[in-house]
Amino acid sequence: MLCKLPNVKKWAVKVGFLPVFFLNMTVIVWAPMAKAQVPDSEKTDGKISGTVLLKAGNRPASQVAVKLKSHAAGIFRSVLTDFEGHFEVRSLPPSTYEIVIEEPGYEPAETARWLFLETCALPEFIQLAAN
Repeated sequence: MLCKLPNVKKWAVKVGFLPVFFLNMTVIVWAPMAKAQVPDSEKTDGKISGTVLLKAGNRPASQVAVKLKSHAAGIFRSVLTDFEGHFEVRSLPPSTYEIVIEEPGYEPAETARWLFLETCALPEFIQLAAN
């Protein structure tokens, strides 16, 4: 006489599915709440901003490339100025930054700034002189 066993495969699939489902849901719900502990030396909350003007007439230099370099932090960023000559670079760690503005037909302008607080606004305007 043969005994009929209950359908073990279906039961195993249902039982195996529930723990995996709950584990995935836990990860999805709790993962956004977990934040990595970042040392103060590696924080990237800083920003550098400024305005680029043309020396002739003190007009805003729009759509000009502004390059920020920090060899110590290993950061190289490039942004374009807006139509009023303003630029802003965010998410920077504390370091010394070399700021270079280059535009065809104009002398390159360079300056350097130490970013040690969260914000470094350039106090003066950076001016481009025609070649």
